[in-house]
Amino acid sequence: MNEMETYKGYKQLKDITVKALILAGAEDKDTEELLNGTCITLGTVKQSYSLNFAIPLNVAITYASSCNSNLLGLLVGQGFVEVVEKRLIDIDQILRTGGIQKRGSGNLASKSAYLSKTFSWSIEIDDEGVQCLVPKRK
Repeated sequence: MNEMETYKGYKQLKDITVKALILAGAEDKDTEELLNGTCITLGTVKQSYSLNFAIPLNVAITYASSCNSNLLGLLVGQGFVEVVEKRLIDIDQILRTGGIQKRGSGNLASKSAYLSKTFSWSIEIDDEGVQCLVPKRK
């Protein structure tokens, strides 16, 4: 298992096997379908998995998303995977509250910003030792 492997918003944290799913409390229907290969279809090939064979993340997520059980919740709840949140930067929100202003002209205007003069800026170290540029109202 590649510990950083991600698929459709999920990051794999540990191997997913039929045996591990049984021990975690997965429904019999799901573990039987995984063992018999009656539900998973990859292209035109149906795949079955032995008790200790690591199920690829893409197969586990695709299967768990397609069945009516709580398997996806179990995968997350039992620590097999975690939800990876994509944090999209909302530049307008940053500009409204953070003291950063968009450049209005120039060849890099659409790609750059600058620190507003309405704030005094300081570098502070947070509780994890990371240097942060912090605005303070003048």
